[in-house]
Amino acid sequence: MAVEIDHLEAIKRLVQSGIGVAILPAWAARDEIASGALASARLGPRGFVRAWGLLYPDHAPLPILLRTVVAELTEMLPSLFARATSIDSRDGALL
Repeated sequence: MAVEIDHLEAIKRLVQSGIGVAILPAWAARDEIASGALASARLGPRGFVRAWGLLYPDHAPLPILLRTVVAELTEMLPSLFARATSIDSRDGALL
């Protein structure tokens, strides 16, 4: 049986109740893992990786504020996600 729930707290409580297992982002269960309420296991050598993208309206002309935000995020996000992945890989939690 599979269940899909969009509420992280509900998912963690179901797992803690022994109802099953879940794949969650590492940050979502850090407190429970640290307290011993839940345990984590890496899925493969790199963990579970999700592709991210930036969405914005595709019409011209974009307002200057939106163009600036898109340009800044396009430059910043790859390094931010690379840092987050390296932090998560050190603590052994799921990605």
